[in-house]
Amino acid sequence: MSAGKEKYEIKVLDNTKSIAGETPVWDSSSSKLYWIDFLGGKISSIDYADGQVKSLDVNSKIGTVVLRQNSGLLAALGTGFNFIDNDLSKMEIISHPEPEKINNRFNDGKCDCKGRLWISTVSQDFENGCATMEPLGSFYCLDTDLSTRTVIDKVIQVNGIAWSPDNKKMYLVDTCAFEILKFDFDEEKGEIRNREVAVKIPQEFSFPDGMCRDLDGNLWVAHWGGYKLSRWNPSSGKLIETIPVPVPNVTCCSFGGPEMDELFITTASFGMTDSELEKYPDAGKIFICKTQVKGPEVFRFKG
Repeated sequence: MSAGKEKYEIKVLDNTKSIAGETPVWDSSSSKLYWIDFLGGKISSIDYADGQVKSLDVNSKIGTVVLRQNSGLLAALGTGFNFIDNDLSKMEIISHPEPEKINNRFNDGKCDCKGRLWISTVSQDFENGCATMEPLGSFYCLDTDLSTRTVIDKVIQVNGIAWSPDNKKMYLVDTCAFEILKFDFDEEKGEIRNREVAVKIPQEFSFPDGMCRDLDGNLWVAHWGGYKLSRWNPSSGKLIETIPVPVPNVTCCSFGGPEMDELFITTASFGMTDSELEKYPDAGKIFICKTQVKGPEVFRFKG
């Protein structure tokens, strides 16, 4: 497998540590980065200009957070979908697609080009919040009218989501299968069909987790336990490069910054021993690196 073709300087963005940092989201309108600590039950933001960090303790495990078209955020919490204001001070509960499944929690999610949220649930181990590796979750679509429909039933652990530049393909990380799946995507109807394997990830890379894409259509994947990101061409299934990250558990990545050419990388400190935490003191922090490619603006929820 190839090593990195580009030399990346990966730096700590901020000293805030998460138990399990996830879903970095760049808001170009405010020059802020939002992210979650899904086990720590916090949503945080950092101002790119002055480095000021704000956090909201939601007292719940968090699956994802996305930007809303009409200001504010949409978050998937233990209580269901919630609207949250830009200042991380007010919350409003909307709905929950599976309130009776108390063993499940939300996992990764993103919005498509029409402003719908696509998100999965997983069966969780209540001792640590990790997935139980049982097919008890589902993959949902939250439409802009706030109705929810099941798209795929009986999933184990679906993670990173991305779309091709023309929005005709949806890509989905199947963590336990070490695959990136590819579907035909109907943006008008909000439907997927014709499931295929776009990328088969070697198990020595460790578990694929969150994912984003660049403007060239290539996919950037974070690896839990893998000390790395990997970049793939989903048309050929070929590895382009790997990018070392100086901590073990790399959870997600997303493009942002004033020129959309900076990669924000979330990590986790969860599950590490005292000696590992001493060896990797930056575990759980957010990293940033400049790239030679750019990423797209994120799609916002239009409900």
